[in-house]
Amino acid sequence: MRKVNKRNAYHWSRLDNAALIYPSLATRDATRVFRLYCQFRQNVDPEALQRASDRALERYPEFAHTIRSGFFWHYREHTGLKPVVHEENQTPCYPLYSSNVHGLLIDISYYRCRLNFEIFHGLADGLGAAVFFHSLVLLYLEEAGLTERAVETMAAPAPLSAREDDAFRRYMADAKGKKTAPLLGSSRGRVYHFTGHRLPDRRQLVTEICVSTRRIRTAAKEYGATVTAFLSALLLLSIRETMPANQRTRKICLSVPVNLRGHFASDTLRNFFSIVEIWYDPVTSGGDLERIVGEVRQALEQELTEENLGGKINQQVKIGKSVTIRVVPLLIKEPVIQAAKRLSERNSTMVFSNVGRMTFPEEAAAQVVQCGVYLSSATRQLVAATFDDRMVLSFAGTLVEKDVERAFLRRLAQYDDAIQVTANYGEGVWNAREV
Repeated sequence: MRKVNKRNAYHWSRLDNAALIYPSLATRDATRVFRLYCQFRQNVDPEALQRASDRALERYPEFAHTIRSGFFWHYREHTGLKPVVHEENQTPCYPLYSSNVHGLLIDISYYRCRLNFEIFHGLADGLGAAVFFHSLVLLYLEEAGLTERAVETMAAPAPLSAREDDAFRRYMADAKGKKTAPLLGSSRGRVYHFTGHRLPDRRQLVTEICVSTRRIRTAAKEYGATVTAFLSALLLLSIRETMPANQRTRKICLSVPVNLRGHFASDTLRNFFSIVEIWYDPVTSGGDLERIVGEVRQALEQELTEENLGGKINQQVKIGKSVTIRVVPLLIKEPVIQAAKRLSERNSTMVFSNVGRMTFPEEAAAQVVQCGVYLSSATRQLVAATFDDRMVLSFAGTLVEKDVERAFLRRLAQYDDAIQVTANYGEGVWNAREV
């Protein structure tokens, strides 16, 4: 990490409401780090990437913050550091946050033709990270001489005050009167959870499944559903297929992150998302895909209402503003936060996030093969990311068993007979390899 001019650089600010818990929850298994990557048609030029990284941080200096521990809460502080670009030398989503080391919470690396950007969730959510990542990719292509005038193709950054806005607090006023969401999520009975073995170093094992965007959209349309609803149904049935016989009476719950900017206008690059739940009963709902797609579609329609999302905002801000909670020292808060998280995770089987389409100007898009996103998990999580006609579905987690991934792949193969699969485990653990 390189130092930059410290003049006016060191200042502190509060964490947004969603980020308050992440420093307390970061563990070796679930690092709360996620990765965005872009795969180009030729190998990455490290020097060009370093120049692009410096320029991207000049556009978005808020990504040079670290997180420190205060007496009552964690808080953000500018580091005056810039990331040093390096060849990938760690497993995906390696820990970036440590309560004892106050360095950068972003990392920029490369491996052959891939550019990797990793970030600690306490700093930003997926949309916020994607804004920085988009600039990084375009600036890199310009610095590498593969495109011209990258800055001219990028929208001007929103004002710093808008990018740094805690949208949860701002929209709590609009959400007043709306029903407050349950603190620990809803519960509809005993929930199925994954079990299995892990490697000693608890590394994230990643399985990428690349399918045709067009074919998946066509299949979803045939069922009258969105891509998110269709893939959620396939995932639910894949989990059902791999459940032990003595667990089949348990419910399956998918936790689906929702970008709140689509419902409450905001330019913030900090965390501004919520979680909605999709419940599935293997016993009563059975294994008919059409029925499951319909149930998922209906569940999403019910969850994604202004009243429901407003209630989630209320609950999020209520916790941070509670006088009782605020006056409790952080040393006492942390184990309580960790216990509350364990309780909430009892009501969730896994997370599935569809980050949507990544787009670039035509000249830049011609240099890109695909984009993908990984999200660290103590068990397994799935993220879908789309570029052009390539949708990358990335499973990540510490479990060695890959039965759910194989079942999901078999179901996808019914709609695309040219699926590509890559993984970072097995022989050549550092390299993505076709399997």
